[in-house]
Amino acid sequence: MFFAVAVRGRRQGPRAPAAACDSVQGMIRAGAVLGLAAGMLLACVSAEPGGAPERGPEREPAPLIAVTGRVTVTGSEPNVQLVIVADVATYELVGAPAGELWGLQQRRVTVRGRVVREAYGPGFPAQLRVESYAMERAADA
Repeated sequence: MFFAVAVRGRRQGPRAPAAACDSVQGMIRAGAVLGLAAGMLLACVSAEPGGAPERGPEREPAPLIAVTGRVTVTGSEPNVQLVIVADVATYELVGAPAGELWGLQQRRVTVRGRVVREAYGPGFPAQLRVESYAMERAADA
C-alpha cells in the first residue's frame, strides 16, 4: 500500500489527504466524519458549566447492623478478602477494625457495622464497614 504501482502508464501511489475532497462525494464523506467526531466530543462534555460535581447528594448513613458468623479468608493473592459467613449472607469486612480480625480466622465473631456496598453477584459480597466486634463465648460443655 505504501509503494507506488505503475498502472496504464500512470504512476499511482498513496493518495494525499487533500485528495479525498476532490469530488463532491468525497466532501460529503469528510463532512460526515467531522460531524460524527464533533457529536462524539459533545457527548463527552458535561452539561454543567463547572463540570461534574465532586460529590453526589448527601445520603443518610446506612443503619448499624450486627452480624454473627465465622470469619474466613476467601480468594487468592492478590485478591484476598476477609469475610464473615453468617447464616443469612456473607459480608466482606472493611475498615480499620477489620484488620484486627485477621487473627480471628475460623472463629465465631459478632461484628457491628454499616453496609457500604450491596452484593452484586457471586464472588462479590456486600461490604460491611466494621465499627466494633466481639468474640462469641464458647458454649459450656
